[in-house]
Amino acid sequence: MREDVSVEGLVVFLRARLGEDEADARVAGSSLHGRNWWWSQSGRFVAGSSKETRMAQLDVELGRHIARHDPGRVTAEVEAKRQIIAGCEEALASASPELVRLARRTLGRLAGPYSQHSGYLEEWRP
Repeated sequence: MREDVSVEGLVVFLRARLGEDEADARVAGSSLHGRNWWWSQSGRFVAGSSKETRMAQLDVELGRHIARHDPGRVTAEVEAKRQIIAGCEEALASASPELVRLARRTLGRLAGPYSQHSGYLEEWRP
């Protein structure tokens, strides 16, 4: 990300996307399947927290991916990213040019997965 690009809008954008991710995970986690999902290799299905409730019969690659990105993991990742953003904001307020550059690059990289969102600005690309 260029040094002349303001990061305030990027931080707002990231917080909004993380809020959406968290809300979706909380809705999925409040279902009868719970927050933690499992892949049953033998039965080739994704199971909910009880490991007894079959959620979906899937092929191996898709099933593993869905189970790995369960609501519990997504909410933990959202919280970790929020802490990274807070650390970047502290670095941006510092007098260290190197910390400021690192924080700007980090924020730009955190936004990368959301580059297809209509609110994403190309100027944020690292």
